[in-house]
Amino acid sequence: MRKFFVFFCWFAIISADIFSCATLSPEDNAPAPANLPEMVGKNGDIVSSHGLAISAEGKFLVSVYEETVQLYYLPEGKIGPAYPNYGSTVVVAFSPKDDIFAVNYSSGHVRLFTTSGGEAIRTLQGIFTTDVARSLAFSLRGDLIAAGERYGGQIHLWQASSGISQKVWKAHREGVIALAFSPDATMLAAAGNDGKVSLWNISDAKQIWAQEASGHLCSTVVFSPDGSTIAVGSDSVEMFRSSNGALITKIDTQAPIFGLAFSPSGKFLAVAEGGLRGRAHLISVHNKKVCKTYANHGEYAMTAAAFHPSGSYFVTSGLDRLLRFFPVNAAK
Repeated sequence: MRKFFVFFCWFAIISADIFSCATLSPEDNAPAPANLPEMVGKNGDIVSSHGLAISAEGKFLVSVYEETVQLYYLPEGKIGPAYPNYGSTVVVAFSPKDDIFAVNYSSGHVRLFTTSGGEAIRTLQGIFTTDVARSLAFSLRGDLIAAGERYGGQIHLWQASSGISQKVWKAHREGVIALAFSPDATMLAAAGNDGKVSLWNISDAKQIWAQEASGHLCSTVVFSPDGSTIAVGSDSVEMFRSSNGALITKIDTQAPIFGLAFSPSGKFLAVAEGGLRGRAHLISVHNKKVCKTYANHGEYAMTAAAFHPSGSYFVTSGLDRLLRFFPVNAAK
C-alpha cells in the first residue's frame, strides 16, 4: 500500500507538469498562419544575423545584417521597400507606433526609418563617436529610445519624436549588450558584458538592483508583459523578480543564449540558442520548463528571437542566412 501511495504521488507530480505544459494553449488558441514562410535574401544573400524586430500590429518584420536593412510584409513574407546603405548595421527595434523602426550602426549613429522605405527620417543626437551602440530599445509608448555602449558601459536615452538626448549614465563596468523597457516605461533593464543584469529608474537614472548572471556575459534581456519578471540570457536562461532582483528560476541550456522573447500573454518564452546546433526552445513560464525544442537552423547559431503579436508563432534569425518561423501550437 505504501509503495502504491508513493507511486501515485510521483505520477501525480509528473502528470501535473506534463499536462500543465500541454494545456498552455498558444495565446488563447490564436491560429498559426497556414504556411509559415522561410525567408532568405535575394540570390541567397544573408538577410539576418544581428537582429530582427516585428511591428506592434504584426504587419511588418525588419531584419539587419552587415549593410543590409530589409523589411518584409507579414504573414506572406514578401520583400518590402529598399533602404539606403548607411554602413554596417548592429541591431534593430520597432516602435509601438508600427510604422517606425530604429537601426544602430557601427559608425555610432542611431537612425529612424519608416516602413515606406527611403532615407532615414531622423538621426539621434549625441551619436557614439568612440563607441558602438550594441543594444537598442523603444518604450512601449514609443516616446523614448534607449541604446547602450558596447564597450563604455553607458546608456543613452532619447526623446523619439525629436531625437534630442534626454540622459546619459554609466550602467556597467564593461559594455551594455541588451536593453528592455518595463511595460510602464518607468524602468530600464540592462544586460552587461560584465555578466550582470541591472535595473534602473528612468526618471533619475538610479540603480534599483543588480544581480550576477550565471554566464561570463549577458547577451539578451526581456521584460514579461505584466512587468513582474525579467528574463536574461547568458550561458543559461534565468528569470528574476523585477521588484527586488530575486532569482525565480534558472534553466540550463547547452549553448549561450542570444535571443529571448515573451509571448504576448506571458505564457511562453522563446529562446534562440547560439553554438553549432541551431536550436530554439519554447519555455512554459508557469512550469519553468522547456515544452519543445526546435532544431531548424542546422549547424548555425541563432542570433535573435521575436514573437508575433498574435502569439501563434515566433521568429528566429541565424547565421544560416535564414529567418525561420516556429508555430507555438506545435508545443501542445
